[in-house]
Amino acid sequence: MSLDDYRIRWRRQAEDLTDDARVQAALVNELPVESLSEDEQEVFYDVFPFMGPSPESVAFYRQLRRRGGGVGYDKRGRLVRGLSGGRIKVLSKPKKG
Repeated sequence: MSLDDYRIRWRRQAEDLTDDARVQAALVNELPVESLSEDEQEVFYDVFPFMGPSPESVAFYRQLRRRGGGVGYDKRGRLVRGLSGGRIKVLSKPKKG
């Protein structure tokens, strides 16, 4: 099977998974995931949950937190804000189930 055959197969599978053309392009590596909107990235990671952010994205956000920027969830599910020096401020804790 040629590379083009694989691309066609992936494109068909992507079309089966989502109607969003930009997400489909990211699924077949025609568009960087980082260029998707937050909503589009949510769809992308719903389709491919085993894929995480790229190493470049992880490094970018790590530096952003160390400089005192960025808000997101930590490994414990808490909403946190990055503070200078790599510290964090907990903004909210996860709700108990």
